[in-house]
Amino acid sequence: SYAGSYGLSIQSSPGSSEQVVSLKANTTYVFGAYARVANNGEHVLLGVKNHGATQVTQAISSTAFRRDSIIFR
Repeated sequence: SYAGSYGLSIQSSPGSSEQVVSLKANTTYVFGAYARVANNGEHVLLGVKNHGATQVTQAISSTAFRRDSIIFR
């Protein structure tokens, strides 16, 4: 289940949010998030880019909060 005090709401389409963080080389990371869409047929893309390898994305199209994650190195 999901419980939390902070969140991000994007009200227009297309919309985006980005966070830049520092990473250590040769280290495996997991980027995870809870996300949902307002309407059936929409999707949210979680993604990791500019980490020294190919950009990785994961689509979420559920209208209920769902946790998904991306493992990258």
